[in-house]
Order: sequence, then C-alpha cells, then structure tokens
Amino acid sequence: MNIRFRFRKECYCIDLRRALLFSGMILVLGMLVRLLSGDTHAYRLLLLPRCALGVGAYIIVGTVFYFLMGFAIELVWSHVPCFSRVRYTSLVMCVSAMLLSYLRHFFFFGMNAFFLSSVAAILACVLLVLAFLRLIRLCLPCSLIILAFAAWNAYIGFVNFCVFLLN
Repeated sequence: MNIRFRFRKECYCIDLRRALLFSGMILVLGMLVRLLSGDTHAYRLLLLPRCALGVGAYIIVGTVFYFLMGFAIELVWSHVPCFSRVRYTSLVMCVSAMLLSYLRHFFFFGMNAFFLSSVAAILACVLLVLAFLRLIRLCLPCSLIILAFAAWNAYIGFVNFCVFLLN
C-alpha cells in the first residue's frame, strides 16, 4: 500500500474531540509542572553549550510536541484493537515517557539536577523508541509523532548533559 495513502487514511480517522481532550490534559499537566518546578530565568545564568536554544524555543517546541502527543495517544487509543497487548503497552510507554518528560523539567529547573534531567530525557527517548517500534505497522502517523518526540527528547538529554558538564 502507498505510504502517503495509508498516512492520509489513518489521519482521517482521528476523533478530534478525544484528541483535543488528551492534548488538553497533557498541556495542563505540563503547565502545572512548569509552574511548580521553578523559575526558568535561571536558565540564562547557566553556562550553556553552543547547541542550546533559548528558553522561548524550548517552550514553543515543547508545547507543540505535547499537543501532538495528545493526538498520538488518541491514535493509539482508536486504531489499535481494543484488547490488544500492543495497545496497552504502547499507551503505558507513551504516558511513562510523558511523565519522564515532566520529571526532566522538574529536575532541571526545580532542583538544578542536570544529570538526573539528562537521564530522565534519555529514558523517555528509549521508551518512545520502543513504542515507535511496536506501533510502526499499526499506526503510521502515531509512530511518526512518537519518533519526532523521541528525537526531541534525545536532543534535550544531550543539552542537559552538556549543561551538567559545563556547570
């Protein structure tokens, strides 16, 4: 089957209300974590590697990825058969990766534990890659969103490790 046709077919099956509900829950949790974890202005005082982006870029890209992960979770929920083991393990991996992503933010800004922050980002990346490998045959759009979020977490983990080494 043509990949473009498969991608389009699977994207048309999205239940928009449920996807927005999942995205909203993820964004609200992300905002709560950011409010509870501390001030992001301290980020400007750190010695940063050359590959680090500004705080504004992290906030924008992170919000877009959190929003897209809500759509990915909805795609897993609606496309994968109901009592499938793949469905539940994939959902657990995605939700665990989101929780590790929240925890990473808390470690970095709340506790200034840069090494723990990088470990949490890399663990989230590993979970997302495992979810991608489980879902690639079942739901192409979902697996591509998950792969992009895994790449973002790998980048964040690398930058956090560089900040740990520099500070």
